[in-house]
Amino acid sequence: MRPETCHGTKTQDAEYHRQWYNSHPEFAERQSKLKREKYSSHSESEIERVKRWHQETKFLAETVLATYWHRSRECMFDLTPNATVFGKRLSEFPCSGPLEIDHINGGGRSELSRIGSRGLRKNIVNGKRTLSDLRLLCFVHNRLYRSDATGGMAYET
Repeated sequence: MRPETCHGTKTQDAEYHRQWYNSHPEFAERQSKLKREKYSSHSESEIERVKRWHQETKFLAETVLATYWHRSRECMFDLTPNATVFGKRLSEFPCSGPLEIDHINGGGRSELSRIGSRGLRKNIVNGKRTLSDLRLLCFVHNRLYRSDATGGMAYET
């Protein structure tokens, strides 16, 4: 049976690998060279095509969610009308920032760690993901809602 980590706890393991990496600059240089070679082969048009695909998929996922809730592409903070943040209703805070996909019932972090944000958007667009527990929130409302749900510990500045 394989141990959970190589050199003790996860912290000790991370520290060991960090020290090894720092003491072997030739490895870091070789890795950097390999990355440069890999990405230098991409043409400008290929890079632009991929960026455009990601932007279009994000727009389509937001549009599909908005259509599901019979809305336009806007912040949907009113889907949880009784939600309060720091003693105020969510609606008392102004909308600001880009739209983000929010998991109404929580659990978004575990889903994103499994499939990533691109995978989530792709599943929404392709109809492989149910939409009943998702909504669009602006950046401000998403951070406020998330920080209140986690006891104010999500984003400390």
